Amino acid sequence: MHQLHYILPPLLGWLIGYVTNSLAVKMLFHPYKSIRIGTFRIPFTPGMIPKRQDELSVAMGRMIQNHLLTSESIQKQLLSPEVKSALMAEISAGFFAAIREKTIGEAVAGISGVAEGRRLKEHLAGWTVERILVELQQIDLRNMLAREAGSFLEKNLGGFAALFISGKTVSALTDAVADRILHILASDGKRILRPYAEAGIEDILSQPLDDTLIQNGLSQDHFLLILSRLYDRIVQQDLQKAIAALDVAAIVENKVAAMDVRELEQLITSIMKRELRGIINLGGLIGAVLGALSLLL
Repeated sequence: MHQLHYILPPLLGWLIGYVTNSLAVKMLFHPYKSIRIGTFRIPFTPGMIPKRQDELSVAMGRMIQNHLLTSESIQKQLLSPEVKSALMAEISAGFFAAIREKTIGEAVAGISGVAEGRRLKEHLAGWTVERILVELQQIDLRNMLAREAGSFLEKNLGGFAALFISGKTVSALTDAVADRILHILASDGKRILRPYAEAGIEDILSQPLDDTLIQNGLSQDHFLLILSRLYDRIVQQDLQKAIAALDVAAIVENKVAAMDVRELEQLITSIMKRELRGIINLGGLIGAVLGALSLLL
């Protein structure tokens, strides 16, 4: 009995502290709803977390956006050598794997869809014809034909050309030809040039895309370098705007506010399981210490 006199106070203190803190932790979440007797609501119902779920959702959203998922922390992580090199290698390898053994036309159709690819091809053909006609209008066709005709006659007939064909005759003929060509181009140029433009575009679209890129200096290493520079610019200059537009705080707030209380309990306890267990154990320890101290009083 004498030994029980020294053991019982710390033991009871530990039990009281442990049970009290266990109950306090439990009351953070339980009960899920308020309990009423008539119009009287029993105090501490519902639990603290269900009662203040809306406030908690706002606080969690602000905390995550202002302290965890800040633009600076995300930028630092994305620009770290490990993350950047892994992303660049993955994107580059995926890009060249996607275009391997594909023509330019197949790649365009794969990106935009068959119907949109066809529309783009028609638009490109029309644009090409328009540009050709605009450029032809900038040419002094009369002088060019007169110069070429004179050069041809001089080269093939020499001095005899002047005996049979005068300069005025050559000029009149070339002017007539030039006027006729300009008239045809103005009235029917689009119809005449369209098949040639479409054939040229079709020939380009039938070329292997990977070979075409490599022939024009865009090897996988060069593509990786360009992609890396573009990635740095986007992360350094545009990331903050993207995060602001994303509004992480609002997303977290809406998600937490819409969660079932049981899901919210599982989420918080899974994150703070060790801390909550530590609070319960600390209550038992403090109770045991206070029980032991009572023996000294």
